[in-house]
Amino acid sequence: MKNSLLLVTLLLFSCLLTAQTTLINYNSSWKYLANGSNQGTAWRAIAFNDATWSTGTAAFGYGTSGITTTVSYGSNSKKKYITTYFRKSISIADASLYSSFTLNLKRDDGAVVYINGTERYRSNMPTGTISYTTKASSEATDNGTAVQTTTLSGGNLVTGTNVIAVEIHQFANGGPDLFFELQLNGASDVTPPTISNFSPADNSTNVSNTANLVLTFSENIQKGTGNILIKEGGVTTQTIDVTSAIVTVSGNTATINPADFSFGADVNIEISAGAFKDLFNNNYAGIANATTWNFSVIAPDLTPPTVTTYSPTDNATLVSNSTNLVLTFSENIQKGVGNILVKEGC
Repeated sequence: MKNSLLLVTLLLFSCLLTAQTTLINYNSSWKYLANGSNQGTAWRAIAFNDATWSTGTAAFGYGTSGITTTVSYGSNSKKKYITTYFRKSISIADASLYSSFTLNLKRDDGAVVYINGTERYRSNMPTGTISYTTKASSEATDNGTAVQTTTLSGGNLVTGTNVIAVEIHQFANGGPDLFFELQLNGASDVTPPTISNFSPADNSTNVSNTANLVLTFSENIQKGTGNILIKEGGVTTQTIDVTSAIVTVSGNTATINPADFSFGADVNIEISAGAFKDLFNNNYAGIANATTWNFSVIAPDLTPPTVTTYSPTDNATLVSNSTNLVLTFSENIQKGVGNILVKEGC
């Protein structure tokens, strides 16, 4: 019982991560050609004109149960057509929304599946070039009832028109049956991005007042809409539109180059929900509190520098008349304003 509950929980969690959209359902309408002809390779392409082909509803075949559309095998039952062709056109509004595709195929005996002219899957077929006389590798003893499943990467289909072309091959000239049915599902990412690392780190101290803000996400991101608020002591001191040039995105990292923080300030960062989103347009939840990302800036240095070494040394004698004057300080320095007086015979 515990194992069953665990399995159900895992399945539900998986469904939360991806949403399945059926792009081609079982029992769909297809164009088909069953006349024993050699269609070469042109029939696989999007631009191919299949207007003269027959139209039917899946499942297709002969000699077995579950068939909606019966296809011809020719006039000789001992020398049936080896290859039968199928084509279906679908339109996808935005292919970038799909992270992968699942192809579920029922075939008797063998099959090769093409998408937009390119082979994407073959089942129970020999390796190498496939022609209209190529026979399946073996007889499908399941009569096409078993589902052959493969996963295709997201880039296999494009925005706009896509053509799925399938050729079904018999194992023997006198094979008793043929079966074809196909389903195509698209998986879209519905998981919002999360932050895996903040820089400066949360609760860090002595942060430079010139530090950039860097967020590392769980996946590649893009800019959305909204603001990044920088607060010092709970008061908003900077409001940065995420679309501004001081916010840059590279892969899974966002970098914000704000104005300098105040010395000694207690800083917290807030980010609008949707200011960042993943490549599937899932919004980052944002930060709406003062505790998720906060840090303190280094305190101002109020200690003036001192000279630790003079050259020539104090009270030195017989110093060259062309020597330079060198002062070594207790810390790094910069020029200020004022004069250096050199006196002789005082």
